Amino acid sequence: MSKSIHALHIGWITDSLKTVKAHLDSGINIKVINTQPRRVDKFVPEIEPKIPILSNLYEGFNIRLIKILRFSSALFLGKVFLSRLLSSRLNSISKDLEQVDYIFANWGVGVLPEVLILKYHSSVSDKKILLNVETFPTAWKRGLREKFEIWFMRKAIKEVDALIIPTKEIEEVFSKFNIDISDKKILRDPFYFPSSYTSKPVKSSTATKKRDLVFLGQLDYSRSLNDVRSQLLDIANTGVNIFVQKGSEISHQNIHHFNYFDGGELLRGDLVEFVRSFKACLVTYNINESVKGLRYETSLPSRFIYWFTGWDSYTFAKRKIQGNGEFFKNP
Repeated sequence: MSKSIHALHIGWITDSLKTVKAHLDSGINIKVINTQPRRVDKFVPEIEPKIPILSNLYEGFNIRLIKILRFSSALFLGKVFLSRLLSSRLNSISKDLEQVDYIFANWGVGVLPEVLILKYHSSVSDKKILLNVETFPTAWKRGLREKFEIWFMRKAIKEVDALIIPTKEIEEVFSKFNIDISDKKILRDPFYFPSSYTSKPVKSSTATKKRDLVFLGQLDYSRSLNDVRSQLLDIANTGVNIFVQKGSEISHQNIHHFNYFDGGELLRGDLVEFVRSFKACLVTYNINESVKGLRYETSLPSRFIYWFTGWDSYTFAKRKIQGNGEFFKNP
């Protein structure tokens, strides 16, 4: 009889549904440390009973202080202070931590502070760490944050044993900025999609006529990055019918709205069934080319991955997102 595998999953639970579910579907015993600043362990009722939340690590702490300490954790004193601040919570789950076979860190540079403090904690200091790098860097424009993330990754990478790097462009960034991963195991194919959003067999849509176009991204007008109204209206004016999430302040006879898909619907495969009723998907941002961050040349945004779960036909409006195109050429 084979030995059961135990994994510790660390990261924002609301950003980790696909990786948490993929572990569960693989028969791996998983326990979660949620690094979100608020309690969200009942975010998805369908799978919440299956996810033992060992700790909502930062619940009740001053978030401003935590941010300062998290991003100083690549330095020795920062790691020491943060570890001491969280020592009671880590000590309370030390027996659970000792039982895990490996640590799955999701995703990219954003979870590295927790990787560093866990490696500093004696109960898991010898555990192998697999870092999922869907997006790197995560900064959406060039500047200090992008430079800081590259520096942080260079400092912290020695604690990582293996990485999921889905595009060659991300790996090229590691090489360009002298982030040494020559001794790391590199996994090319993310194991968790598209099956992670298809918990039931999904047949081709029964719709006899496909709808034109769907945009799966946010329309968050408080951030210029997501304000793509002008692009959507330009498309609608050509006679193409395009579907966007409800709640967006945009009106046109060819622009239609659909309900937001919550975590449970994602995991049941409802989103897959929905996207299969369209001919194509629009992947776009409102990006100023002069300050466009590296992430748009390297990474796989969620609005692309969601579509990929159902089809392989896509449209990149106005700006090429390099990593996505290469991913399709070399799946």
